[in-house]
Amino acid sequence: MTADHGMAPQDVALRANPARHVSKLGLASEVAEPMIWLLDLAVEVERASDGRTARVCVWQNERTTDGERPPLAGAEVQVVRERAGAEPEPIAHGRTGGDGIFGFPTPAEVSPHELLVSVPAEGFNQRRLRLDGSSCVLDLRRALYGED
Repeated sequence: MTADHGMAPQDVALRANPARHVSKLGLASEVAEPMIWLLDLAVEVERASDGRTARVCVWQNERTTDGERPPLAGAEVQVVRERAGAEPEPIAHGRTGGDGIFGFPTPAEVSPHELLVSVPAEGFNQRRLRLDGSSCVLDLRRALYGED
């Protein structure tokens, strides 16, 4: 989480260095004090209408000068089924192609909410979401601003 609190005076006696905390927490980022850019992924999931296949699309979150997000080739994609009281069941595992897409079969009888998609990629912060598109972590934008 980052914030810009303007040019308020700081108590230099505290010897605080907030930009260093991001890397100490293990978040992939570019830090040029006092600025912090988190290296996040843009991930979309979609399931075929018959429920038998799905795909995960992965892009770099930073847009290029023409406004496009470059696809991320070679991103690892892990899909597991999560049910209360049961061990996670592996469903699919692979890497995105040159177009940033990983397609896989899914059990048609399984709810998309039970399928957890994890996308760890070297140099980026890991993304985790469900196959129905819902996030596995607190949606800060919605919590703070009521936005989608």
